[in-house]
Amino acid sequence: MLRLILPAAALIAPMPAFARTPAGCEIAKMLELPVTMNGRSPMVLAKFGAKDARFILDSGAFYSTISRANAAEFGERVLPLPSYFRITGIGGDASAAFITAKDFSLGGIAIPKADFVVAGSDTGTAGLLGQNVLGIGDVEYDLPHGAVRLMKVTGCAKANLAYWAGDKPSTMVPLAAPGPGPWKPHTIGTILLNGVKIRAMFDSGAQSSLVSLAAAKRAGVTPDSPGVIRTGFSRGLGARQVPAWLAPFDTIDIGGEAIRRPRLTISEIGMQDIDMLVGADFLPDTPHVRVERQSRAVHHL
Repeated sequence: MLRLILPAAALIAPMPAFARTPAGCEIAKMLELPVTMNGRSPMVLAKFGAKDARFILDSGAFYSTISRANAAEFGERVLPLPSYFRITGIGGDASAAFITAKDFSLGGIAIPKADFVVAGSDTGTAGLLGQNVLGIGDVEYDLPHGAVRLMKVTGCAKANLAYWAGDKPSTMVPLAAPGPGPWKPHTIGTILLNGVKIRAMFDSGAQSSLVSLAAAKRAGVTPDSPGVIRTGFSRGLGARQVPAWLAPFDTIDIGGEAIRRPRLTISEIGMQDIDMLVGADFLPDTPHVRVERQSRAVHHL
């Protein structure tokens, strides 16, 4: 099994006391990553030895990835994965290999063994930082203030940990239970599109939110609907490009926060049981988004 091992020293600090936190609820910050936005792509800095490596922070990636060219550049040995192991995304699927980096650091913390799937083409970055890092605890996306924080939370399943909200209301999206095995750790919840329930994955690596053609049709929108404009193609890990359209919707409701008249890209997604990718176009203007693993909820302000 692929893994990422954080040293015990990475558990660096207790968090401040939370208002109305029940007895026994303990929170400690494991890792804080400075984030810079490159357009709509959140970027974090890591190191392979002394060499800097910039990764796209991608909550939609089931595992951290690196291209074969970048693995070679950093002097890492690429090992094969079984032929049946395929990476699936927009535009089809792709074969994969893996590396185990022996001298890797993230957020200034040395990580003794960090595995990466070797897949995809060169993105102009070292690769994607995925759910084997972001899924190890609670994660707080504070992109306007340039930070992502990983927290270890114990005994807080019934607590509202949206501490940043103060007296302001925050909304909550209940999360679906993770799938069996280590390969389905995505952040998935149910939201409303034109009043229709759809399964949405929160995907910081998607520069724009994307609605599947099937989900858009359930919400009453197709490529032939009034106001829909052909915009070109979408592409992911697969080699195939798929047509894309920009479509007007009446409302999108994320945890009780309704946005009127959004215009969203509709296209094939290529992922089973996922109707929509909630991308980085929804995240940078949101002061905080917190994914709570224990209580299985997403809070945002």
